[in-house]
Amino acid sequence: MTQHAPFKKLVPGDTIAIVAPAGWVDPARLESAYSYIRQSGFSFKVLEQVHKREGRFAGTDAERLEGLHSAYVDGEVKAIICVRGGYGSQRIIDAVNWELIKRNPKPLIGYSDITTLLNAIVARTGQPALLGPLLGDISRYDSSESWKYLSGLLQGEPSHPTDHPACANAQVLIPGHAKGKLVGGNLALLSSDCGTPTQVETQDAILILEDVNEDLYRFDRMLLQLKRCGLLSNLAGVIVGDLVGVEDKGPPLFGKSAHGIIRDYFGELGIPIVVDFPCGHGTHRTTLPLGMTAELRASEKGILLRHAPLFA
Repeated sequence: MTQHAPFKKLVPGDTIAIVAPAGWVDPARLESAYSYIRQSGFSFKVLEQVHKREGRFAGTDAERLEGLHSAYVDGEVKAIICVRGGYGSQRIIDAVNWELIKRNPKPLIGYSDITTLLNAIVARTGQPALLGPLLGDISRYDSSESWKYLSGLLQGEPSHPTDHPACANAQVLIPGHAKGKLVGGNLALLSSDCGTPTQVETQDAILILEDVNEDLYRFDRMLLQLKRCGLLSNLAGVIVGDLVGVEDKGPPLFGKSAHGIIRDYFGELGIPIVVDFPCGHGTHRTTLPLGMTAELRASEKGILLRHAPLFA
């Protein structure tokens, strides 16, 4: 793949900004996560906004927006990682200064509610954005492998998402070979963005989907919404990540598993489908560069997902 590397690799001593565009996290939960950053040789800067609280949010909409903008405009900052998802990105998305981000390219890292920001950055600025760990998760899970992969990626080490050891647990639902731009993330956010200026662009893309704690009928309804918006018609491939707690919440009335629903929506498209991929709300997560062209190979021999270098 010959796609141009859009970012400069990080070196020891470089600064990572810590921001909270959505939900609030108890600062005590972040303390152990800082050691991962230090062990990688990076410095870090916690935006003042991270410790503010407005109900479930990390500050007011204006404060969270300003925190994000500040991280991009700060010349010392080489990468930005979000502390958590929850809810809040959609409340600030229409006020984001895309020209500011375009002038100050640097990777934004997160998942879950951050899905809206990641895909919008790709569409509005042409920069990739990283569907990867949230800092607040590092203290809750054994995240050494996930952080090791992300840290190596930021430093320009040659690697592919499927190099993460947890990818060995991914399954091929339908084999095949695909090449396309990586897009997607949390299904609830993707469906909520339908019909808005930040509706995801899926033409000839490899679509990534993950979610958590959804009843199966809601999971089906969100996929149906994407389908009705024409977002499932011209895909190159599908990667389904963690579907933690996506199940019947009451009596088993829906009659199909989450993977069965996936097969219903994508099984006749003639494209590869991978499930149980380590991205999203599970214990482990690799890092996926949204906006980058990637190649997916899925067969009985295994799964390979590779992309052009992100960092030069």
